[in-house]
Amino acid sequence: MDDIKLYEEMIRMKKAGRAGVLVTVVESRGSTPRKAGAKMLVRDDRSTLGTVGGGAVERRALQAANEVFATGRARSIVCELTEAHGMTCGGSLQLFLEPLARIPRLLIVGKGHIGQALQDLGTRTGFAVTMLEPPEDEQSCCELRQELDCRLNEQTTYVVIACPTHPQDFLAARIVLENQPHFVGMVGSRRKRTSMETYLAENGCRETAIASVCTPVGLDIAAETPAEIALSILAQIVRDYRHYDQHIVSNSSGCRPIPTDGS
Repeated sequence: MDDIKLYEEMIRMKKAGRAGVLVTVVESRGSTPRKAGAKMLVRDDRSTLGTVGGGAVERRALQAANEVFATGRARSIVCELTEAHGMTCGGSLQLFLEPLARIPRLLIVGKGHIGQALQDLGTRTGFAVTMLEPPEDEQSCCELRQELDCRLNEQTTYVVIACPTHPQDFLAARIVLENQPHFVGMVGSRRKRTSMETYLAENGCRETAIASVCTPVGLDIAAETPAEIALSILAQIVRDYRHYDQHIVSNSSGCRPIPTDGS
């Protein structure tokens, strides 16, 4: 097939927030159904576009693609096209499987100095950033709920709560936890965390959900200014996204209490 159709589908999937694996023949030896440069796109629903040889070759490629989906890491495989492997061509193909990751999403609740700095850094770093107004009460939570509903089950959604007041922070956290996104962080201090835990528990949040909120959010870089605090937060998110951590960094990870008014 024309590779342009495959590239257009990759772009469409990227914009739609879908993941995929691109399989490319990088080397062929002997008699093979496809030569170097042939490509196949495996979508996250395991449907395919293009071909790298059909039959046993593509079954093997799909098995390897499942591993790439699971690990997020590229890999190479060799397919022997011999009778011992159920083929009669006699040659071999080397395939390279490249993960096409979803664009990570960063939802910032609060449009203050830290939120604005985080929006700028997040956009530069390649995140799809959405900034939301801090909720004033239950009636003003519709926008936040709608945005979270759209991101339900996305494993690359990061939420940072940085509202002007503690009640707004706590209300936002309760709404966010209804959808259980991958990462929830809140600007604040350890003393503020105690108040947050009490509020969430009194409002019916499960203990495990409350424990998943990372506050104070951000790596310990002795940050003081809004830009520095935003940098520390984004550094923690990038570390998580790149799989250096296998779980959300907890409050005991060495995060320094980040001062906020009234904390």
